[in-house]
Amino acid sequence: MGHVFLLVVCPLLGTALGISMLLSPMPAVLALRKRKALGDLNPLPLVFTIFNCTGWIAYGCIIQNPWIPTGNVIGLLGGLFFTLEAMMVADRRTQDRILGILLVGTVYFASMCCYTAYELSSEAAQKVWSYQCMTVLLAYYIIPLSTMYKVIKTKNAVSFYLPLSIATVANGSMWALYGRFGVNDITQWLPNSIGAMLGVLQVALCLIYDRHPPNDNLSVKTEAEQRHTQHSLQLFKQAGTPIGEDDQQMLLEEDVALHIQVVERGTSLKGDIDCLKTLPCT
Repeated sequence: MGHVFLLVVCPLLGTALGISMLLSPMPAVLALRKRKALGDLNPLPLVFTIFNCTGWIAYGCIIQNPWIPTGNVIGLLGGLFFTLEAMMVADRRTQDRILGILLVGTVYFASMCCYTAYELSSEAAQKVWSYQCMTVLLAYYIIPLSTMYKVIKTKNAVSFYLPLSIATVANGSMWALYGRFGVNDITQWLPNSIGAMLGVLQVALCLIYDRHPPNDNLSVKTEAEQRHTQHSLQLFKQAGTPIGEDDQQMLLEEDVALHIQVVERGTSLKGDIDCLKTLPCT
């Protein structure tokens, strides 16, 4: 029973979870396709999905393990679709960056295939692709560390999507069990073990901290305080008018109230600043 679980159930669940994770950008990509604008979506991870899946497909073929290429073929097709859709609505500069990465990556992987196929033995080629896959996958798992730091600093986990974090834990765990106890392949169990542990940390942060957007009025007040200090006091200084603590507090309250009103009626920040510049300094 344990043999079936490790060699069939674990890679089967890992493949299904991996596909769901690789295709997770689908809603965002369909949204940008509808609005015909890139918006806040960063297209570069979509490009690296192509290379990550390509490396694992090559490694799976070399070691003749059908579980590995199965999900990554779907991920490769998804990555190509996502990248092309993003390029169609991106600005020229972003298009050039994506195109440059695609060209460099294509030359690199084509050279890797030729080198490992004609110059190396099967065992040596397996090691080369092993290092390649582990490096890229570890990079994928380590990238969210900067987001974790932001979550801890702001005490707000809105940047994390809890179901996807749970899927990361489950996916990493399945491949780690399969790689360590099923086929004893360090290429599979090492990076996925690290990914599962980082996923546990993401889930913990989601449970510890609030996952709702921060209160806009609080951020508005902070911005107003900063602009009050930098602008209103400067006006008084230029006018040579003395100002006490009571006057500062009164102007600050007016500044905050004005800023909130401007934001509520949808006025841009530039228009808000223009309004604040009309405040009297006498």
